[in-house]
Amino acid sequence: LATRGEHWDWRGWLEQESLVLDLGALVPFSWWTTPHGMHKRFDTRFFAAEVPTEQVESGSHDRIEATDSVWMAPEDALAAHEAQRAMIIFPTRRNLQELGRFANAHEVIEAGRAGRLDTRRIVPLVFIDDDGIPKVRHPDGGPPATV
Repeated sequence: LATRGEHWDWRGWLEQESLVLDLGALVPFSWWTTPHGMHKRFDTRFFAAEVPTEQVESGSHDRIEATDSVWMAPEDALAAHEAQRAMIIFPTRRNLQELGRFANAHEVIEAGRAGRLDTRRIVPLVFIDDDGIPKVRHPDGGPPATV
């Protein structure tokens, strides 16, 4: 794999594995940027795509950035976070809440293709609450969450 600053050409690996990327299957889902003033920044676009049934079981993590993975429904992931069985950062929680509005991946893809998903650049607001606890909030409002 490529290290920071290096270019890695995927074409050889794709050919070796007999894989073809269907980039047309990707639908923009959301776009999040780290709040201003944070020492570690990201600018990430999230995409939705339907995973072929035969690939669900073979999907795995890269052991670099993602060291574990599991398939679960959005509401189950949010429940795991609430029960402190999983740590899910604010943008991902908001994406899971948005995904939970749909019955299945096909509905998400259709909504994206019809322009019914919010793909604006979202920069959460960070503030200190009255108890001195750092909180984060979506710029459009909603309840604050712990950072």
